[in-house]
Amino acid sequence: MYYTLENLLILSLIIIALFLFGFFITYKLMPKVIQKLDERGIYGFDVHKQSRPRVPEMGGLGFFGFALIILISALVASFFFFQEEFMKIFATIGVLFMAFLIGLFDDLKKRKGKGLGAKTKPILCLSIGLPIWVFGVYGSSLPLPFLGNTRLGYVYPLLIFLIATVCANTFNMIDVYNGAMPGISIISFIVILCASFIFLSFSGVFLSTIFLGILIAYFQYNKYPAKVFSGDVGSLTIGAAFAATIIISKTELIGVIVCIPIIMNSFQTLRSFGGFKEHSEVKIKPTVLLSDGKLDVSMKKNVPITLAGLVLIKDPLTEQEIVKIFHLLTIYSGILALITSFLTYIVL
Repeated sequence: MYYTLENLLILSLIIIALFLFGFFITYKLMPKVIQKLDERGIYGFDVHKQSRPRVPEMGGLGFFGFALIILISALVASFFFFQEEFMKIFATIGVLFMAFLIGLFDDLKKRKGKGLGAKTKPILCLSIGLPIWVFGVYGSSLPLPFLGNTRLGYVYPLLIFLIATVCANTFNMIDVYNGAMPGISIISFIVILCASFIFLSFSGVFLSTIFLGILIAYFQYNKYPAKVFSGDVGSLTIGAAFAATIIISKTELIGVIVCIPIIMNSFQTLRSFGGFKEHSEVKIKPTVLLSDGKLDVSMKKNVPITLAGLVLIKDPLTEQEIVKIFHLLTIYSGILALITSFLTYIVL
């Protein structure tokens, strides 16, 4: 895709404007969303604190709403200035909408006593990648270090559904501690933004910047001590946004590498449980809350193995310390991902 200097200047201004718009609309309006959730009795209990404070839940409603506003604004801008991106943005809206519906339905069913089910939800999540496939906003090649573009042909569409499902569920499964999921999301999107500059992928720069603006503001309300929980409607939607970004920008491998810690968490958890399990079905929790407010590994038999459990093997830690380690691990993976970006760029 070719841009003149004038077009690049216009697009840069649009991107900056959308980033700032996303940040300020989220920062200013999220408290109203939190207030409405609290008034309607939509809340959960923070089980990692001695006092078990009541925290408004389903804050992902705000993330989806704000993302939709920004993406529609971007859609309008693309119609006038860069038509090549119109369908990509449209498909991204579709991806977020699919994830939003699944997360919302799951959260509402949980409030009535039981969610979608540990097997039903991952199957439904396969539909998240459908808009990308339907609108054809993907390529059939996969950039690899030293090898360059590898042609996958008819196999790649299957990867679309796999990537979307894995991302949505992986971000969902790490959303256990205050600030963990949005913090990891911010780091991951920053890495994809840098990789998109390396690969000259305007789509990656565009989408990463939009979601970063919203997430940086949203993080202020989910970090310790959390003023709002994301709910499945939030974590699934954010994971879907990441999946759409890496597929459309052709940074799939980079996205997988930066997410290694949370992918490891997901697969270790699934292996321990012997398959998908809902939180309500898990009778043995991987961590225990100590009297001093720190968390430690549960010593019960058949305790599931999670990333938090591995972090806590040596000593008990506070929730803030655990989340900090999660973020540091993601930064480390992000550095490896950027090194991979450079090695891949050399052979392209």
